[in-house]
Formats: sequence, structure tokens, C-alpha cells
Amino acid sequence: MRLFIGIDLDNRIKEELFKIIENLKKLKLDAKWVKKENLHLSLKFLGETSEDKLEKIKEIISKTSQNFSSLEISTQNFGFFPNENYPRVFFVNTDKEEELKKIVSFLEDIRRNRF
Repeated sequence: MRLFIGIDLDNRIKEELFKIIENLKKLKLDAKWVKKENLHLSLKFLGETSEDKLEKIKEIISKTSQNFSSLEISTQNFGFFPNENYPRVFFVNTDKEEELKKIVSFLEDIRRNRF
């Protein structure tokens, strides 16, 4: 199964992002848009992962969440990955990039010690 580790967004943020997405859809970009309820903040893409690793991944996420307090995130600018001419991912920058990088680093450190 294809997995990633992400953070669910507040409904208010999902609503605002969805308004932007609805406007972007009018540009007829070759993009697959997710449903509003599936909007999230990706921390780490895990790719194809066997089911036998799922419990270890849950442990890593649990340990990580115990070591960080909740964040109040504000959105900033947005863009496309890899670029505007070939948009595969729509992203939004936040004002908490450094804190999010620390969380991802912590996830990586635990993964290296557990797998």
C-alpha cells in the first residue's frame, strides 16, 4: 500500500484552500484534485509499504506526537510541484516550516532506529 504521514487540517483552512482549488480548476490544469475532506499537510511520503510495517509506523507516529505540542499554522504562498507547467502537487507554504522540519527529522531519527 502507498502511505504517507500527514497532519489533518482544521476545517476552516480546508474551506479556504478549497476555494483556491475551485478557482484553479478553471485553468484546466492537467491535475488530479483531492476532495476537500482529504486535504492535509504531508510530512513524509513513505511510498509502497508492506502491511507488516504498519504497526511500527503507528508506533513512530505515536512517539513523535508525544514529543511535540500542537501547532497553530498560518498559510502563506502556494505553488505547484514540480512546476506550474507540469503540476502534480499543489502545495501551500506555512509560517511553521522550521517546526515542521523538526517533526520530520524526529520521524526520520526514530525510523532509522526502528527499521
